[in-house]
Amino acid sequence: MGQENKILKSEATSDLQTTGYEDLLTHAGEWGPWQWRVWLAMWMPAMMAAMATLSWVFTAFPVACTPEDQQNITNSLSKNNDCGIITCDSSVREDSIVLDLNLLCGREWLKALLAPVYMLGMLIGAPVFGLLSDSFGRKRLVLVSILVVSVSGSMLVVMPHSLAWHAVCRFITGFGAGGSMVCSFVYLIEGPRRGRRWRLVAALGLHLGWNTGQAVLVVLAYLIRGWRQLQLVTHAASLAALSLFFLVPESPRWLISQGRLEEAKQVIREMASANKKTLPPGALDSLAQPPIMQTGKIPRSLIQRLLVLSFQWFATNLCYYGIHYSSVQLYGDIYINFPLLMMAEVSANLFSHLVALPSLGQKRYLGVCQLLCSLVLLLSSAVPPSYHFLKIGLTLIGKFTATANFNCLYFYTCELFPTSIRSTTIGICSTVGRLGAMVALASVHLSWVSEMLPPVMMAAPAAAA
Repeated sequence: MGQENKILKSEATSDLQTTGYEDLLTHAGEWGPWQWRVWLAMWMPAMMAAMATLSWVFTAFPVACTPEDQQNITNSLSKNNDCGIITCDSSVREDSIVLDLNLLCGREWLKALLAPVYMLGMLIGAPVFGLLSDSFGRKRLVLVSILVVSVSGSMLVVMPHSLAWHAVCRFITGFGAGGSMVCSFVYLIEGPRRGRRWRLVAALGLHLGWNTGQAVLVVLAYLIRGWRQLQLVTHAASLAALSLFFLVPESPRWLISQGRLEEAKQVIREMASANKKTLPPGALDSLAQPPIMQTGKIPRSLIQRLLVLSFQWFATNLCYYGIHYSSVQLYGDIYINFPLLMMAEVSANLFSHLVALPSLGQKRYLGVCQLLCSLVLLLSSAVPPSYHFLKIGLTLIGKFTATANFNCLYFYTCELFPTSIRSTTIGICSTVGRLGAMVALASVHLSWVSEMLPPVMMAAPAAAA
């Protein structure tokens, strides 16, 4: 009876220190040319996920249309749909999913339903890929996720187009992208020693990769004004990320957790060689598999930790994606507003990882940023629509704080759970977070009810968090 009720070991806080891997890093080089190569290579999955996730801003751009007899548009195209013959403004985007799927004339509500389908895929993909990567390896599941995103995103264009087919492809693409983010981040964070500053640098890699994907997306969107061509280019190009197969090895920390010590030793030898370090004789003999975890009863503290972090992920996703997808409604050019939001995000990533987190710590910094994010969103809801530049400024501050929340949560969640269940727990938190993203996408399309409704819906959970 006592054996059945054994409590999950406090490995969540020790993080497998007894395996010997932490000590070996001091000899093989905790951060050097080998780590820089892996760090840069792991940008690619994040770039791919960013382009797939945020391309909706451009592919489903809300094109302004009027009946043909009322049109007064210089750059325009004519469409024949349920409204009769209409003329649409093509000065920003030549076409849109909104037009191809006829999401006009009383069918606008379908766009509000279609948009969250992608996040539903991410919601399910994150825990599934997280669980599988704990069993089958980080690298293998990253490669599978890349393939899923690239193929499903490209199939959306090459196959006959319909509302149902679009929903299916977006769901599968989101499924792969959600898995890619979880597996890539866990891979990066498992490299350096626990609690060291290089873990913050490693975590920064995922976020900078995401930002690079945003930059590539906005350039491609500016050059390619047709949604089909943009969709195909952004997703087919993601196949280049499969080169990770040759560029990075499997996570040595995961190999150790699975008892594959010889493979882990080979990775550590390659690490030491690339970093121009020499391993002491017999140093690799200290490597050992951690004790098998007993899961008869999960400690209440871990369950509480998971519940609290899950709500934090929900609030953060709601703010982050709500602000980003509402950028199309800001005053001015989308090709200027989108990069402005991206620069706010880059600033938040650098400030968080290099300044705030090392000095303030995760918990304190997260609380401050959640509070600031909610206050900024509430202020934004009170600003009259005619105050364009003030609204843009508040939106940029909101994006900064929402991004800072993400920086805290990814790192904080990884630090609080052990290697053998790390991907699974991040996957669970990410799943709850995607519920927030789905609410955000739906709330953006509710501005017709009240201009104040979307920012209030985003601010309330952030304040509670």
